[in-house]
Amino acid sequence: MEDILEERLERKTKELEIVQRVAVALNASNEVKTIALLMLQLMEEYFNFQHSILLVLRPEEEVLEVVATHGYEVDNLGKTVKVGMGVIGMVAKKQRMMRMANLGAQRKYMQAISKNTGAEAVAGQIVGLPDAESQVAIPMKAEDRLLGVLSIESKKINFYNPQDETLVTTLANLGAVSLKNALYLQQVEEAREQLREINTNLEQLVTERTKELADAHADIVSSISYASRIQREFIPRSTTLQDHLEDFGVVWQPRDVVGGDFYWFQPQDNGYLVGLGDCTGHGVPGAFMSLVSISTLNRIVRENDLSNLNDLLRQFDAGLRAQLGRSDAENRDGLDFGLCYLKPSEQRLRFVGAKMSLFHMNGDGVTEISGARKSIGYDTARKRPFRDEVEITYSIGDTFLMASDGVIDQMGDETRMCFGKQRLENFLLAHKEDSAQKICDELITRLSDYRGENAVLDDVTVFCFRPNIL
Repeated sequence: MEDILEERLERKTKELEIVQRVAVALNASNEVKTIALLMLQLMEEYFNFQHSILLVLRPEEEVLEVVATHGYEVDNLGKTVKVGMGVIGMVAKKQRMMRMANLGAQRKYMQAISKNTGAEAVAGQIVGLPDAESQVAIPMKAEDRLLGVLSIESKKINFYNPQDETLVTTLANLGAVSLKNALYLQQVEEAREQLREINTNLEQLVTERTKELADAHADIVSSISYASRIQREFIPRSTTLQDHLEDFGVVWQPRDVVGGDFYWFQPQDNGYLVGLGDCTGHGVPGAFMSLVSISTLNRIVRENDLSNLNDLLRQFDAGLRAQLGRSDAENRDGLDFGLCYLKPSEQRLRFVGAKMSLFHMNGDGVTEISGARKSIGYDTARKRPFRDEVEITYSIGDTFLMASDGVIDQMGDETRMCFGKQRLENFLLAHKEDSAQKICDELITRLSDYRGENAVLDDVTVFCFRPNIL
């Protein structure tokens, strides 16, 4: 029994090392073809997969394009497979792994099928091993979105070890995340290249290019607006909040259309979770960081129980580090975060914070419940522990509020000082009887008056709520 446990532990340790090494290797490049080829090379290094193909999905055409091959005489680069056609196409359509064995015995049957399908279908097939006996095709997914398919062939009938399935799938999805980032950067670089071409000819073609520049600007604005709509899809809907809260108010104001702040809500069987995050940076980088953080948070909550919020915060911290795939010395990204778990039937609220405070308003006044002096994800934060969760018994009419640094750190026009927590507490004390949305709106008005002619420094997010009582 001990030998079996030791063997399992040794295997899991090796798998973790492989995942870490692959993540670091893949994140070292931002080019789609480089990442794809490296992925295939790593598959041979770790699993002895000598013949493999990586295809990237082109969703607008419903085809998969070959971007890298390994071990073949013909590379097939640029060739395509229709979604739903053949093993690879069916894997893309069903988004499930497929294993094919004894291909030699099936080859005549497959050739007959190809004849019946027509010349177009035959022409679309990828040239693989003419004497392949087995094939495994794996969907490459990032955040439940299909990015491509990894196909592996062998002249052996049973070359694939089922014990490697979870690890291979994990590595395929790691590759999918890297490909997703690379594809985005490729699109950005293509847009930049277009702008460089416009600027090169601008002096000679000012009159002709005026309309084109206006159209290009409109496209950029449209793209950013579309990115904003995507980010808003990750923000809780008002109807969901109305179903679970007695009253609520929200202000979400990215500094640059999209930003790094987010608020978060998730119903549970006997209560609900409320969170607010303030990610590194603002604009497009901040927005990407917020989406990564929300995705990681959703997974951590789904995979863990809620008996210990402090432990949940530690899991979130570790999960975000793993998702970013960087060494401690390289990691400069993270977020401040506050999390509440409420049970209306017990009138109890539990809170943990990572450089985020919760403000409690009731008949006794305003109380700040401070979070730990430690953020999520930053390498410098590892030296400090998270604080234990704080439990509060609330009553009808009690109000709670969390706010991002865009409120606290805003510089005043006259004072040349930050707005600060003391001004925030004084404001809340004067408005604690107002509706939750009015508290938020009046706070933003007060902040704007305090800012004066100064620039907005950061994204601003405020989430105020009154819990329901069952």
